[in-house]
Amino acid sequence: MKSPGHRFGPWFRAGALAALALAGGALPAKPLAVRPQDKQWVVSEFTWVKLVPKEAGAPGSEHPAVLDDGFLASRLGSIRIPLDQDARGEALFAKDELDSLVEPLRQAFAQAGPDEDLLLVSSHRRGASFLAKAKAVTARLFSQDGSLQVIVHDARFQFMDELIGGHIQPTFTFGTRSGASGQMLTAAGALARRSDWLAFPLQAAPVAAPQVAPAFPVAATPAALPAPSGVPVANPAPAPARDEAFFAQQALRLRGLKQLRDQGLLSEEEYQEKRLEIMNGL
Repeated sequence: MKSPGHRFGPWFRAGALAALALAGGALPAKPLAVRPQDKQWVVSEFTWVKLVPKEAGAPGSEHPAVLDDGFLASRLGSIRIPLDQDARGEALFAKDELDSLVEPLRQAFAQAGPDEDLLLVSSHRRGASFLAKAKAVTARLFSQDGSLQVIVHDARFQFMDELIGGHIQPTFTFGTRSGASGQMLTAAGALARRSDWLAFPLQAAPVAAPQVAPAFPVAATPAALPAPSGVPVANPAPAPARDEAFFAQQALRLRGLKQLRDQGLLSEEEYQEKRLEIMNGL
């Protein structure tokens, strides 16, 4: 017996997908299918990871790369995007969404070649409402310079309206090394190469203590004078490291703060107060 969809083709299929998205569209925790011929890991209809040739002119990537689930979940889970109604922003990925992504990403990185990038589409119901529609995150990922590189083109791509109303299949666009998409991303411990491009070090580099030679020869080091009785001796706290990643992060915070003020979400007084806090930390 033929299924009900044989008479309606894509119309029936699009309607079923729309109903699933409106109902919440819970995703399975494991990939539904791996397509070796396409180098694609399919989690659901609009959630997948795929290996593609790297962008023309881009340097070779450090692939294959061994990235464990915990690393991928913690780094991708730390990415945040600004929201008009919330100065703190929100996570780019939901936790249950990440649970379904880490295994396909780990497998794809392990099988990628130096001439390949990973493309990611992840669709998830965004918002607290039961009737919230699925929106997609689109990104390009690769390993380079000892870091996981993540370039996001769309943080909340709305495609369900056209799929439901006009049965139009979505066309996804991915981040690129050659031009910024306009997305604004932040993440603790990541280097902001652009507003839409974050680099997560694969290993924390050890920081060597600076060796400072004395200005003049010193015959002997004088003994430290005893502290006055009853006066505690405190060791001064070391100054925090100030590297390129730190200053890039602060610049990103300042731009986000200005955007919130320009949108009327912060008063001038609040803006100046927060700006001063950031500047005092430099």
